[in-house]
Amino acid sequence: MTFVFINAGKEWQTLDIMLDIPQILGRQRLDINPFRHDAVIYYKTKPNCLSEQEFRLQQKAMELETEQFINGFNNAPDSMKERLIKLVRDRADDKKFIDDYVDVLQVNGRQTLGINTLVQMAMWNKWQQRTHYYSHSCQLTTSIQSAISMNVKPQKVKDFEQQYYSASDKDRLKIYSDFRNSHSRYDPFILQNPFIDIRFHDWYGKLGYNELKRLNFDEQKVEQEYNSFCNHEPIIRKCREAFTVGSFYTKPEVKKTLQQIYDSLGLIGKKAKTTELSQYMSVRECMITCADGKRRECYEILP
Repeated sequence: MTFVFINAGKEWQTLDIMLDIPQILGRQRLDINPFRHDAVIYYKTKPNCLSEQEFRLQQKAMELETEQFINGFNNAPDSMKERLIKLVRDRADDKKFIDDYVDVLQVNGRQTLGINTLVQMAMWNKWQQRTHYYSHSCQLTTSIQSAISMNVKPQKVKDFEQQYYSASDKDRLKIYSDFRNSHSRYDPFILQNPFIDIRFHDWYGKLGYNELKRLNFDEQKVEQEYNSFCNHEPIIRKCREAFTVGSFYTKPEVKKTLQQIYDSLGLIGKKAKTTELSQYMSVRECMITCADGKRRECYEILP
């Protein structure tokens, strides 16, 4: 028999109605369980929450604090970086994500500091849950009933899950991607499943089916491509800061500057290539006469 206790007055007891309730009740679905169709839910609403404006201001302050912390980390010497990583890693649980979203991340096999976007999204989701579902008891019970009705899985979803669970690790990404590509209408059921590797959702959402297929659904290759994709925008911003529109840079200068940018972003092991500049900025290859009178290949930075 399942008993669910929800106290919206305590943040850590605030459930995601559309995700958590179906998952909890799904644990008692075995046919041999005589209580599989029953559950008792105790709840406490929270009618007074932060307004949207107040919450946005709070989040903006945390994002600014996070950006300043990470910028300081990126510009620090290596010895200081190690101390900062240890400082963040050793934070007490009740002190994490209070003033910022800084966390220890694994990038290219090395530890670094970055923004924990999952926690950030969870904060927004929790605020939305409390303001929407937990503002009134009728709203909460109606939402719970709606969530429970969504938990009736189509047979095709059940067949997919059975295939996914019984497959070897190396085949699961392909099975997952093939199903989402051909049965996109069942995405809500797939995204609610807590037993599917959470990385698959991110990879599929960011890279898309065709790119995963091009990479032959190889997890190592996909992860490398995903890391490169996520770092593309930060590299563009750094390039715009480092290279001036209308100026000329020799190829060795371009390679050296790109390598400095990669290193500052914690892209350990990523070796700069001169030709990569065209991925981040509009450029034109040309020849110029340098101060020593020699002609050299260079890039002109275009608007």
